[in-house]
Amino acid sequence: SRLPQFGAQEMSNTVWAFATLLLSADPLLASVAEAALPRLRTWRPQELANTVWAYARLCFLHEDLMVGIADRLMVLRSTSEVGTFTVQEMVNTVWACAQVMFCHEKLLESIGQTAIEQASEWHPRDLANTIWAWARLVLTNE
Repeated sequence: SRLPQFGAQEMSNTVWAFATLLLSADPLLASVAEAALPRLRTWRPQELANTVWAYARLCFLHEDLMVGIADRLMVLRSTSEVGTFTVQEMVNTVWACAQVMFCHEKLLESIGQTAIEQASEWHPRDLANTIWAWARLVLTNE
């Protein structure tokens, strides 16, 4: 397998392509997760968001990968790199968490705070999708 030679963008694009085509490939997803985990500290928001979206679209929960991605996003959000997050990346991440029923409270609260602070700048569809995701997670976890 050449997977260990892939960079973040190649891994992210690969799983995104499978998810876009709705091609289930559980062994590939498991392999990508294992290859990505030790390198997540170098991934950018777009690669993280696209990856988490792809796994959720294929209904494949890899708990360690989700935790790793959420933790990496929290590190990025706590630094000066916050401005590098697009609304779409935040919305896709929250949607993906809800889709696979993965609740990372600190990340969801952080994105929620951003949504509240920037609500007038967000498209109504993005706000609605974010609220749907919170509701799904909150109602299920209570």
